Amino acid sequence: MLKVIVTRADVTTEEVGEALRQGLGSTRLFRAEVTISRRSEETVLHVIAGGYGLVVRPLNRFWIAERVRRVLQTAPGLRSGATGSGV
Repeated sequence: MLKVIVTRADVTTEEVGEALRQGLGSTRLFRAEVTISRRSEETVLHVIAGGYGLVVRPLNRFWIAERVRRVLQTAPGLRSGATGSGV
């Protein structure tokens, strides 16, 4: 699972959705799920590859989920202390 840590505890789903819309546009052929975990001083965005099968899921993991992570990590609205991780 990939994750992005934003050093703000008040990140909203709307901010995450807007960052993804701005960074990805319309990508409906592939799937990745983003979950939000809030801690006292930070928000952790977990990016999970979706899809079924031996071809689709690894493709989503190494291409789409990684792209989603990069978009969230570099999004101007989330940039305040955002760090990324492959763990």
